[in-house]
Amino acid sequence: MTTMDKLPASSDLHAFTRLFVRERLGCGCPDELLDRIEIDARPGLPPMTQLRVGGRLLVHVRACPEPSRLPHLLAGWLADGVAQRDVMGFNRFRLVLIVTDPDAVRPNAEALFASWGGDDRTHLHLLRSDEIGPLLPTGPV
Repeated sequence: MTTMDKLPASSDLHAFTRLFVRERLGCGCPDELLDRIEIDARPGLPPMTQLRVGGRLLVHVRACPEPSRLPHLLAGWLADGVAQRDVMGFNRFRLVLIVTDPDAVRPNAEALFASWGGDDRTHLHLLRSDEIGPLLPTGPV
């Protein structure tokens, strides 16, 4: 089992995360679910930030600084997230990949995502590090 380190609790972090989930990820969750957000930083190679929103939405934020590694990583990250979603009883899983140039990576990432054969309760997002703020995973990549 992976040890999880809690990020510092703060109203600013919660407010940012609530806005991030609603605006950047397009989550249509009711407001009362957005009042219950748990944020954990997971060390590892690469590190990950995990968001659990209202017991319904699971989000993994992962850095992918080398797009050439994406074909080797994406299927495993998706399978891991979907397995956690199902075991924890969440409705949806969103994988957020942090890349330098989302537009350049998008065609390959979306093709890999489509070929993975996931379900309609799994979504892929590509963002730059400046769009993640305090949710950016830290540690060796």
